[in-house]
Amino acid sequence: MFDSEQQKHFSVFAAFLASLSPYFQLTMRTIYLFLFCLCLSTYSYAQDGALKAPRSESRSTKEYNGYPDLVILKNGSELRCKIINYGENGNIRVEIEGGTKLVYPLSEVDRIERPSLVANDRGVENRRDSSYTERSYFFLNMGLPGSITETGSPDVGIFMQFSGGWAKNPNLMFGAGLSMLRMSNGFMPSSHIPLFAEIRGDFKTNRPWAFTYNLAVGYNVALLDTSATSAGWWNDSRRMLGAKGGLYARPELGIRFAGKRHIRWHMGFGYQFIQAAYEMEINNSLIATEQWLIRPHLSVGILF
Repeated sequence: MFDSEQQKHFSVFAAFLASLSPYFQLTMRTIYLFLFCLCLSTYSYAQDGALKAPRSESRSTKEYNGYPDLVILKNGSELRCKIINYGENGNIRVEIEGGTKLVYPLSEVDRIERPSLVANDRGVENRRDSSYTERSYFFLNMGLPGSITETGSPDVGIFMQFSGGWAKNPNLMFGAGLSMLRMSNGFMPSSHIPLFAEIRGDFKTNRPWAFTYNLAVGYNVALLDTSATSAGWWNDSRRMLGAKGGLYARPELGIRFAGKRHIRWHMGFGYQFIQAAYEMEINNSLIATEQWLIRPHLSVGILF
């Protein structure tokens, strides 16, 4: 199911999660495990070909005299061709045998059978991969949000994100997903599950990399962890009695690199705006607080 390179990536990812496990409560470890398994199964599904265009025949560039692509239209027509441009102005431009060039709206294309994602001789990324042709995408992300403790000293949390949706083209995608965050709320460790809708895409480029944008907006579910105390964090007594969520937003800018096997590597920087309310007991005193947690973050992920 996975080649050696893919197994290596997931082994490193699993080892990193395992190294962090002592810092999380049992509830959070269970949820992270569930999210990781969900992402792993979806990634496996994509790599096994369920999200790829069918490849019913084996071919090579030499065998088809420089026309290795097969474009199948919704009206049943099949074009043995070479794709010149994909996605510009919502069209696909191809060259058929004899040198004739044709242009079709992407809305008329049923599927495309083609070679794996490569970079051409001019360094321009070949975007004929299933993520865009099948009009769907999946994104798995992991990052470190900045945080702050009760004393005002800097701290670091952790988050994971999984999202997926519909891609109109590489520059405009719509989807939905969820995140898992663990960080300090300024009083004690807190956990959050934001559910969001997002818009993302690439800025146009003629290189095998591109700057990206992403905006996610939704609702934050603040988890009540009655086992969360200040043990190991502060010397006084702290206990969470109640938690309530609120609005969630995450703007982000990043850079995306072309990879192998329909995978794009992504690095990003942004801010997370998290609304939450807590009831806590600190040194036998009850405290109620409503907060906007504004946290910068760095992240790495894969888009496929």
